[in-house]
This record gives sequence, C-alpha cells and structure tokens, in this order.
Amino acid sequence: MKRLFRKYWTQKDGAIAVETALVTPILIAILLPALDVGYQIYTMQKMNKATDSGIEYVVNGGRDEAIIRQIIQDSFGEPITSSNLEITAYCGCLAPFDDKDDDGTITNPHASVYVKMQTQLADDMCAAVCTDGADAKELVEVSFDHLVSGTIRDKRVNSRLQTRIK
Repeated sequence: MKRLFRKYWTQKDGAIAVETALVTPILIAILLPALDVGYQIYTMQKMNKATDSGIEYVVNGGRDEAIIRQIIQDSFGEPITSSNLEITAYCGCLAPFDDKDDDGTITNPHASVYVKMQTQLADDMCAAVCTDGADAKELVEVSFDHLVSGTIRDKRVNSRLQTRIK
C-alpha cells in the first residue's frame, strides 16, 4: 500500500491541468465584475460628455429643447428614449433663511436659501423679479439616465448637470 501511494505521489503528469482547472474559475470570477465596472465607467463618461454638450448649447444661447435632445443623442451615440432624458428650466431667487436657536435668536443673519420655481425653456424664461429687487436667475438642468447591461448584472447610471444662464 505504501509503495502504491508513493508511486502516485511522485508522478507530476497532469499537474498543470489540475492547477489550471482550479485557478480558472477564480480568475473568471474576478475578471467579469472588473469588466462590468469598466464598462459602466466608460458609459458614464459618454453620458457626462453628452450632457455637457447639451448644456454647452444652452449656455451659448440655445433654448430649443428638441435641439438639446438631438445634441445629447448625437454625442452619446446610442438611442435615448424621452423618459431617460429630462430637461428642466427653473427661475431662482435667493430668499432669506432665518436660522434660529430654540430661544428665537438668529444664529446666522446672512444665511439664505435658493428657491427654484419650474418654468418653460424659452428666450425670456424669468421675467419676474425677486423679492429683494434682483432679477431672477435662469437655471437649466439636464438629467440623463441609462441602463447599462453587464455580464453579471445590469445597473442604472445617471448624469445630471445644472447651469445658471443669467
């Protein structure tokens, strides 16, 4: 019995095949999630570039929502549904914010809150004047989300940019 055991213990034939069979599933289990993360990062970079292109059009004076959608579509390079891309215009004013203690004393008299009101994207979006007499600020927000299909699981990624126009 000892001789038989020693005979098989000293043979090295097939050792590489056994080692490969043991290590390959571990390498695949490490590689597939890394590929998924890399593809998600690549998609997020494309989305950020597309969102940035749409915002750049708005900053340069463009106010047509259909053109913004087309610019983002062309820059992203993949089909985008209207539910995945949201373009919102706001008028915003700074309003005083009284940060008070429990006893009623104001802790920060210079504090203020930015109040946004949704409006339509147009050349003159914010004709209103704020309560302090200043012109209302024009803001545009582009929000874009996309489902990235992965080898292990799918993940929804998004890009959101907001800019003040005036």
